[in-house]
Amino acid sequence: MKKKILTISLLIISLLFSFTVCYAEDNMKKESDEAKDAVKNVENSVENAARNTGNAIQDGASKAGNAIQDGANKAGNAIQNGANNVGNAIQNGANDAGNEFQNSMNKAGNSIQNGMNSINNALNNNQNNDGNNNQDENQNSDYNATRTSEEGTFMGMTSNTWSWLILGIAAIAIIALVWYYSIQLNHNKNHNNRD
Repeated sequence: MKKKILTISLLIISLLFSFTVCYAEDNMKKESDEAKDAVKNVENSVENAARNTGNAIQDGASKAGNAIQDGANKAGNAIQNGANNVGNAIQNGANDAGNEFQNSMNKAGNSIQNGMNSINNALNNNQNNDGNNNQDENQNSDYNATRTSEEGTFMGMTSNTWSWLILGIAAIAIIALVWYYSIQLNHNKNHNNRD
């Protein structure tokens, strides 16, 4: 009888274990499927999120690239316009300085020419007056003298000497004016370049 009880007990225990194992297998398979589904759902969510993030990053990068290109184009245009304005200002300044220099040279040349004409006229008038005085003296006196000098003098110098002296002074004045205005022109160009 002990053997029967032992056998029945072992049989009941075996049935319980087999039922538990079958139940556990069914539950494990069900839980495994649920876990797989959950993992698949998580994978799909992550994949969709990554795809959406990638698209957002790509759109943002495209917009940023377009904004950078537009900014670079505007900056390049502004620099080019600024360089053109500076070049035009320098050219206008150089033209103005050149015109002013030319006008000053013309005025200086006219002043020198007028001064030379005045001196020549004064010398000619002086010679004519000397010649007329000599003729009057010769007509009023019986003294006949021949002229020993070829032409009249003014302050001890002949008109030819005066002409050369005036031409030399005029040449020195012209050289000094050209030198002065070239220094001023270079100074103005350097000053404009620094601005």
